[in-house]
This record gives sequence, C-alpha cells and structure tokens, in this order.
Amino acid sequence: MRSNGAACASGAYGALTDEKPATTEEIDKLITEWQKNLGKENIYRQGSTVFFNYVGNPKGLKISDGYCLCPLIENKPETLSPTYCQCSAGYVGYMFQRLITHKPVQVELLESLRSGGKACRFKVAI
Repeated sequence: MRSNGAACASGAYGALTDEKPATTEEIDKLITEWQKNLGKENIYRQGSTVFFNYVGNPKGLKISDGYCLCPLIENKPETLSPTYCQCSAGYVGYMFQRLITHKPVQVELLESLRSGGKACRFKVAI
C-alpha cells in the first residue's frame, strides 16, 4: 500500500531529485511556509520528528467534515480495510522526501478516518 501511495505522490510532485539533504534550518523554513496554509497545529517539528495532519484538499473538502482526502475512497466505500490508509503513509513519505527533506523519511500513521479516527495524522521521522 505504501508503494501505491508513493507512486501517486510521484505523479503529483514529480520524480525524486538528487538534491543534497536539507539542513534543519532549511526544513524549518519549509515547514514555516507550509504552516501559513495548513496552520501551525497541522505541521510542526519536534526534534527529529515532524507531525503532519491532512486537513483539506484543493476542492475544499475537509477531514473535519468527515471527507477522506484520498480520491479513491472519497465516496466512503464501507468495505475497504483500514490497511488501505497505509497508502497515505506512502504518499506523505514521498511528499516529504521530494518537497522538504530531500532524503528518505519514516512515516507512522497515527490516526485515520478509515480506522475510526477524526483526523488523518502522521508522524514523520526526518
């Protein structure tokens, strides 16, 4: 599932680059930029960990309103396993590597709508 998510993110953000890994200062600068759109509570760094929450998509749908941000399950098919949300963990990992760290990261899915949560929250080890 994580490979599927990474492939989806590749289509959205482009191929990985061979840029040198970002410094802590560069990572903090990028997170600060993302906070302007997402809110400080939805992306922040604590040590070598970044906490990231999906909150909405370009169509204006919000997780807080019960919408999954994955376009494949927006219509809430009830038969999909919560394991499917590991696809989003792969997406987040690729997105962070491509846009923020320029090196592989480890992603832990903390909560998802499909698993009964009220949000989609990730812990990213950078």
